[in-house]
Amino acid sequence: MSDLGVHPAAEIFPLMDGAEFDALVADIREHGLRDPIILIDGLILDGRNRYRACVESGVQPSTVEWCGSGTPEAFVVSKNLHRRHLTESQRAMIAGRIADARSGERTDLVQINTRSPVTATKAADMLAVSRPQVFHAKTVLQHGTPEEIASVDRGEAAVSTVATRVRKRATEAKSKPDDAPPVQRGIKVKLQPNKNMEETAREMLRLNEDEGISVVSLTEQFNMSQSTVSQILDIIAIATRDDLPQVETEIATKAVDLMNETRQPGAAYAMIAAISERLWGPAGTRRSKRAAIERARGEQFERAYGALTQACMAAAIIDVPHIDSARSAEVFRELKKATESVSVLREKIMKVWKS
Repeated sequence: MSDLGVHPAAEIFPLMDGAEFDALVADIREHGLRDPIILIDGLILDGRNRYRACVESGVQPSTVEWCGSGTPEAFVVSKNLHRRHLTESQRAMIAGRIADARSGERTDLVQINTRSPVTATKAADMLAVSRPQVFHAKTVLQHGTPEEIASVDRGEAAVSTVATRVRKRATEAKSKPDDAPPVQRGIKVKLQPNKNMEETAREMLRLNEDEGISVVSLTEQFNMSQSTVSQILDIIAIATRDDLPQVETEIATKAVDLMNETRQPGAAYAMIAAISERLWGPAGTRRSKRAAIERARGEQFERAYGALTQACMAAAIIDVPHIDSARSAEVFRELKKATESVSVLREKIMKVWKS
């Protein structure tokens, strides 16, 4: 049996392991290989797991050469997305690997053959996940440990949970010992002509929030005005949230796309200005107060949640008049269920808010 290599595009999806792979080996051992291995230039494009199972079971694999249209990456996604039972977090990691890829560039595992960038929006659509999930995945891929990346790839951990941990670790790392080298400031970063503005914006937000570099220092590093930097930070900060109403999420997505297209954040910021003001107050004064405002919103939600829970609990113990005991017990069960639903809702909201 010849030893076949693997095309980089085939590595977008994680390998099968455990019981899932064992079941595939058993099926091929009993029934043979049903679908041939698809090759491109002698490398496996589709069928890595089937090939491994053939090797494991001693079955000679059949192969065919790929002659489809489009890119190898799009073909791999279309072939695997429906046949693999992947969690949303696993799909987000795949989207994170192909987002922002350009022709001739290698992003993580994938050699991209398209002429234009694969935007976060396009990657999210391809893998049926939200844009914020793609941003969470890119955080894990770029700054997570190999173990953290593998845990999400295997479906053992949620990408948002791991991304939150990674960001928290980066924030705590700001408190460096006295002998640690200081963060370099004042070094100008030249914005390349073909650089995706969205990619630049994410880097600026990371420097601002994770490494504590001020807006003023960012203006020096990226050779932009303070108002432009503030606009870019607001645009990408809103676009990466997943606790906004759908209509605002759509506006933020369009704003990022416009910023990428025109490379001028002014018009894009105008689209999200109202959202920004609702979240953080009037422009020009909120930047240094953003964390405090977010904290206040969280505390306000906690107070409202507490009041709602107490109301449900209080109502549940009231002896309701004019109804029999059976109906009273049913009302009690409904109120108890309502209290539990509120608690579950709180956990979901707090998870999004803290991420």
